[in-house]
Amino acid sequence: MYSKCAVITGATGDIGNAIARRLSQENYFVLASGRRSDAGRLLADEIGTDRCCFISADVCDENDVSALFSHECIAGREVDLVVISSGVLQMGSVLNLTLESWREQVGTNLCGCFLVVRRAIQRMIKQNSGTVIIIGSRWGASGAKGAAAYSASKAALRGFCKSVQCDLLGSNVRCMLVSPGSVRSSMSDSVNSDIEMQLLSPDDVAGLVVFLSSTPQHVVFDEVIVKASPFDFVT
Repeated sequence: MYSKCAVITGATGDIGNAIARRLSQENYFVLASGRRSDAGRLLADEIGTDRCCFISADVCDENDVSALFSHECIAGREVDLVVISSGVLQMGSVLNLTLESWREQVGTNLCGCFLVVRRAIQRMIKQNSGTVIIIGSRWGASGAKGAAAYSASKAALRGFCKSVQCDLLGSNVRCMLVSPGSVRSSMSDSVNSDIEMQLLSPDDVAGLVVFLSSTPQHVVFDEVIVKASPFDFVT
């Protein structure tokens, strides 16, 4: 029987999926969300519907985010952990970047994160406990060719997370940013499917999330930047 409860966005992506599976093994009940209903229902079935519930949600939609945190499967429970793993990457030179693509990437990666974090900490402050982990990217620090919107949105998460930490001073709630290098996933394949060097796996990121969430509540990591060894193709 689970003893803790986690909410995960982007659970139908490779990293979010791995995090959901790993947390279910760590005695969490998991409320998973994402845009792809078929993949989400498969995830819940494979974990077990007694340990995982899936709800289709768009983090850019304030009503969807509200519905996520008021879902019946977590009613009356404390939410110990929220992981924001939702993200959009559309490669292309800034010379050809459309406003529509810019808005979609910044909307999901930054505005969607804001909506989820705001709702999460409102609930956690009331219960006087909880941890929020945001999945960022090393590209938020380094930038990357053909990824201006994605890199800009991930860079903004650094200032956002630090500001949230300031807002949470005096509470028993913490917010942390995990910024992985390239992860072997459908997203990295969209950049270059022929990468031969060692990359992180989604399970590597999931393991880091488990470790961070298990540390004492007064311990706060500003940003954890992680990469594979030998170093991946973004320095």
